[in-house]
Formats: sequence, structure tokens, C-alpha cells
Amino acid sequence: MNFDSVREGVWVPETPHAPQRRPRSEIDALKALQCFRNASRSARWTRLLARLGAPKRTLADLDDIARNETLTGSVSRGLQIVAVKAIRGSSGRSTDFDADFHPLNENTRDRWLNIATATIRGDPLPPISLVQIGDQYYVQDGNHRVSVYRAVGQEFVDAEIVEWQLAAPPPERETARASRPTGLRRLVPDR
Repeated sequence: MNFDSVREGVWVPETPHAPQRRPRSEIDALKALQCFRNASRSARWTRLLARLGAPKRTLADLDDIARNETLTGSVSRGLQIVAVKAIRGSSGRSTDFDADFHPLNENTRDRWLNIATATIRGDPLPPISLVQIGDQYYVQDGNHRVSVYRAVGQEFVDAEIVEWQLAAPPPERETARASRPTGLRRLVPDR
């Protein structure tokens, strides 16, 4: 018994080996790291299943849509609340995230962890920027935030929305041609 720990006749045991409490910021960082590891593991499983024959789950690329479709106009819809699950693609980041916004490589790790730690702490983050086409959304700015929001189970996010209007696809010419008589029966006898 250590006499320095005796106060007013009551012995107060010293606990020199008692675990020290970790600072809250360190706990938040550890939670963020665990979320990153879980998301990365899910991405690895998805890629493995694709190699074994399951459908490949790649993130839709807004740049492909811009190259292949005719944009007739765009309208700013301002700040809105959007369901995270409605976000289906990204602009130029399809090699960094899979279709579920799981990180695909380690070069996103540091930024991902910083955003995840801030999200877990409850720090306010700026709204993401989305392009809306129909009822689907594509990320222009905020891919890591969307990935983190999905990993931590956040259902809704504030977003600045720009809606793209695309030209309607041209009518099928084959359909019109098939409705005209071709005279093919006269050339090919019945067998």
C-alpha cells in the first residue's frame, strides 16, 4: 500500500496500468479507418465475383453520356436534398470507385479518411455537386463524400443540382423500313 494514496483514512488504490482513454478525435479516426477497410473489402469482393462470372459493377460515367448524347440544355435546380442511393455515376471517377461508390484503390485513402472522420464527428461538409438526368444523379464534385456517406449509412445529402436535358433518341429507321413491303418473299422460295 502506498501511503501517498491514503486520504482521510481511506485508501485509494493507484492504478498505474489502467488503460487511458483515447481522445475522441482518435476514436473517430479509428472508426473512419474501419469504414474504409470495410468499403475496400466490399470492392475487392465485387471485383473477385466479376472475375468469376458475375456481372461487372462499374460506376456509370457522366463523360460517356456527354460524348454519346446530345445535350440540348441545362437548368440549375439549386440546393436540394437527394437520396444517396439515387446517385448512380460520376464525372471521370469510374476508375476510383465501383457502382456502389466503394473505393477501388489506395490513392483515395487519405482524402476518404479525412472526410469520414469529419462525417463521424458531425462536422458540416459543403454540399456535393450533381448533374441530374431523368431520375438519376451523377457526381461532378464530391465523389469521396458520396462514398463516405454510403459507407456510414447516411441516406440523404445536400446537393447543388444542375439538370441536363438530352435530345430525344432518333426514331428507329428499321421499324419504318420493316413495315414496307420488301418483295423478299418473291426472291426466296418457301422450303
